[in-house]
Amino acid sequence: MATNAEKNLEIGSPRPTEDTPAIVRFIDRWLYVIMAALFVATALAGFVPASIIKVNAMIAGERPWFPPVAHAHALLMGTWLLLLLFQSWLMATHRRQLHWRVGLLSIAVVPAMVVAGALLVIATHEQLVVTLAESPPARGSRGLLASVASANNILLTQMRMGIMFGACFAWALTVRRTNPGLHKRLMFLGTVVLLPPAFARITFLPNTMPDSPIGQDLYTLLWISPMLLWDLYRQRTLHRAYLIWLSLLVPMSLVVYLLWGDPAWMELAPQIVGTS
Repeated sequence: MATNAEKNLEIGSPRPTEDTPAIVRFIDRWLYVIMAALFVATALAGFVPASIIKVNAMIAGERPWFPPVAHAHALLMGTWLLLLLFQSWLMATHRRQLHWRVGLLSIAVVPAMVVAGALLVIATHEQLVVTLAESPPARGSRGLLASVASANNILLTQMRMGIMFGACFAWALTVRRTNPGLHKRLMFLGTVVLLPPAFARITFLPNTMPDSPIGQDLYTLLWISPMLLWDLYRQRTLHRAYLIWLSLLVPMSLVVYLLWGDPAWMELAPQIVGTS
């Protein structure tokens, strides 16, 4: 059982005193609301312009239409990000009881989001395979083959996202009452791993894809750095949530980098998604 001092530390930062500067009080209270707003803005900046371009291409007959599950995935992902923002605002405005009640929605949203994400991955691979099979060699089958190879590589990052998000959410759920500081941080650390697809679509960000996922991984670390650095400043130590997160991220990332472009993975990936 955690002591009162430990619980206070886990909540996020030392209790402010009369001497605590106003800017410190402001950041203590609103940092996670700002972080959630950043996540929402990142998703919008990445997916809205990219979706408009793709829809125009669909209308022109230059690419197939989105599979139906893509719309479900987008709706659920948007719901999750807005829920994270709303929940952060509720805590910043001291509406703890409502925060707990609204949090019950996540028990429905998260499993549906994970299932929709998995189905979208399968549908995307199937769509690529069908397009490749129906495309004459003279109409860019080489480019389609490159797209299939890229999709096989991206499957590695998609699997990492699903596992890390699910693990962080499940852990956060189990400690939501006993360790609110760990709960809060794991929710954000689990969500930030879902943002790389948005990073890849923001045209003004330098991008290493499809050759390597390192650029997206660096952006993930950069996006989470404000709350990590603030924790280091206020607590003078690295919060346990980051150690948990890194203990998941590092080994899975090593697997991603080792298998990226590997011929054996290129043969295995279609079997995983059922398109072999």
